[in-house]
Amino acid sequence: MIKIIIHGCNGRMGQAIASIAAMESDTQIVAGIDKFPDVKENSFPVYKSLEECNESADIIIDFSVPAALPDLLDQAVKRNIPIIIATTGFLAPDLDLITQASHHIPIF
Repeated sequence: MIKIIIHGCNGRMGQAIASIAAMESDTQIVAGIDKFPDVKENSFPVYKSLEECNESADIIIDFSVPAALPDLLDQAVKRNIPIIIATTGFLAPDLDLITQASHHIPIF
């Protein structure tokens, strides 16, 4: 069973990932992260930040916003959780942060 945290879970793509994962027997969404946690009804707990989330996971899938990147990377490195980053619109300093974090955890 692959345990997933969706970062940006209440957006269109986050909801699409949650729907797809619900149909698969080998994946489980253990938590979601969203700036507005109560906007949608989800079958998993939703937190405002990764720092608030205590669920363990095998991977974080990120469909959030570029401004969320520093906290995302910081918490993922602290918790040793690989990340799939699907957010767009990063600038050069953001890419540098991703590169630095990739020395500690797998990032796709």
